[in-house]
Amino acid sequence: MDEADIYMEQRTMQDILRKGLVSIFLRNLEYCESIIFLTTNHVRTFDDAIVSRMHLMIAYSDVGLDARKTVWKNFLEKAETSQGPADIYQR
Repeated sequence: MDEADIYMEQRTMQDILRKGLVSIFLRNLEYCESIIFLTTNHVRTFDDAIVSRMHLMIAYSDVGLDARKTVWKNFLEKAETSQGPADIYQR
């Protein structure tokens, strides 16, 4: 579930609508027998209720220029076109 900030951020007493939405999500999460990946890059403080249901949290640091080049190179090396493999060159 990409951009799951609304479910993961600590709730406040003033935001009744979001509290209700998160409560429904947490109730459904209790019955889920699957693995769910929740992603966010905005939350500073996780809600205690969601943290108590997490089994693993992974933090990723920013990807530098060299790492981005490597990722794109790996993807493009696997690319196929109607004329065969993709022609890759660097400037």
